[in-house]
Amino acid sequence: PLAAGASARPVWAREEPYHTEWHLALHQQLLDFVRFLSPTEAERAVRAALLARLEGIVAGVFRSAEVQVFGSYATDLYLPTSDIDVCVMGSGVSQRDALHQLGGALRRHGFERVQCIDNAKVPIVKCVDTGSGISVDVSFDVSNGPANVGLIKDYLRRYPALRPLVLVLKCFLQQRKLNEVFSGGIGSYCLILIVMSHLQMYGSNFRRPPEQKPSLGTLLTDLFHLYGKLFNYTNVGVAPRGRGSYFAKEARGWKQQHRPHMLSVEDPQDSENDVAKSSFNIFAVRRAFAYGHSLLCSAEQRHASEGGAGGTPLGALVPEISDLRRPT
Repeated sequence: PLAAGASARPVWAREEPYHTEWHLALHQQLLDFVRFLSPTEAERAVRAALLARLEGIVAGVFRSAEVQVFGSYATDLYLPTSDIDVCVMGSGVSQRDALHQLGGALRRHGFERVQCIDNAKVPIVKCVDTGSGISVDVSFDVSNGPANVGLIKDYLRRYPALRPLVLVLKCFLQQRKLNEVFSGGIGSYCLILIVMSHLQMYGSNFRRPPEQKPSLGTLLTDLFHLYGKLFNYTNVGVAPRGRGSYFAKEARGWKQQHRPHMLSVEDPQDSENDVAKSSFNIFAVRRAFAYGHSLLCSAEQRHASEGGAGGTPLGALVPEISDLRRPT
């Protein structure tokens, strides 16, 4: 891994020097990093072909069913290693039967590691496409995932900073194994919502001159500061609905007595749903964010002491980039 002031250039970084002002340099690095992560036309074609193949298999099993794509693939917030989430609507049979019928068809069509998980809260078929190595998760007759796609796309249109921040944080959390809800981390939807809240509430939480529009570097550093060191997890919840707000967890009945430190995030599509209620490893997430803030602050000090030639601090924040793209 690169040290914050290391001279080695990360694979995603440009050859020409970055801005001498630190937050603007970090802003440029974030854009370069996201450009590197964004799918190529060839990668898009591979995923589109996989989805078309899957739709054909589903149609062969359930004639009247419809395949709906949701999650990071549908919103263009996926990493090169991300899976594809789809929901089969209108299979005409029970979830359990649909699960095993599709699982058998996927095996016959050459998919690998097919698992029918019928005892989960949301039963799914998990599988891996043999040719591309891309994982696919298939659920049945669950509408909330596809319904969230329009909401997230609207957020992305209104807040251009949302996509680069989410992609960098996804990578940051993935490298620390804090990106999966089943292991207590923060899932993609929850992450999008807390970043969205940060952008909505930024003017209230961080006082800056009205004419000074925060750069991506400033927004990322302040996000780490907010969720790593400032946020009152015990008493306050996040509500990104509308223009965004916070709420008292106890007043909503969302303060878990045995785990009062848990993050609470209201689902904008369902005010009764706490999106973060299963992220039991939130202490580790909070420590990771606090570390990110400390690392960036130290990099800023080095940058200043070296006269604006302090290397690429983003390379220290997300050092192991090589595992995010498969060899061609």
